[in-house]
Amino acid sequence: MRQEVGLGDATAITAVTIQWPGSGAAQVVRGVRMGQFYRVREGDPVAHPWRVPHFRLPARPAPGTMPMMPGMTMR
Repeated sequence: MRQEVGLGDATAITAVTIQWPGSGAAQVVRGVRMGQFYRVREGDPVAHPWRVPHFRLPARPAPGTMPMMPGMTMR
């Protein structure tokens, strides 16, 4: 499950505490940096850096040029 956490005005992360829903175990992970993605597995004390795949959405056509259904257009 992907989780995004807002840090407000924080300038650094000391530790992340995870409460695992299945087992109820609490796990503390240290050494994570702001603005990064990590993969964390229950019981593994290391947060592994994770490269999130990037993709581009196609250019959006000008309004009124893309038919939604036969006989309909956006305006």
